[in-house]
Amino acid sequence: IYKFFIDNLKAHDLPKISKKFNHCPFSLPIITENSTKKQKALDFCSKNSIETRPFVSGNLLRQTSLKKFADFKIFKNSNHLQDSCFYVGLHPKVELKKVYSLTRFLNTL
Repeated sequence: IYKFFIDNLKAHDLPKISKKFNHCPFSLPIITENSTKKQKALDFCSKNSIETRPFVSGNLLRQTSLKKFADFKIFKNSNHLQDSCFYVGLHPKVELKKVYSLTRFLNTL
């Protein structure tokens, strides 16, 4: 499934897997250009029963308990991930036809 994503997504940077090791990614991070495109992708996934998860990290300084340590606004890369990234699962029950429809959609964003 991961190889299918790599072979079919055109304008997205995906983590590379070394041929030296036998990796088995549990998910695929999808990083869009901005929050509007992320929302369009999430809406597409929802309408097509494609499970997604929020990006695990992002800008932790946005959390109430950490706000006192620094101004979250100055961490542009972390903010971009927070606003524009989500995960798609790569478990064995993922249907290839859904992966195909998602890659086609993401290539239009």
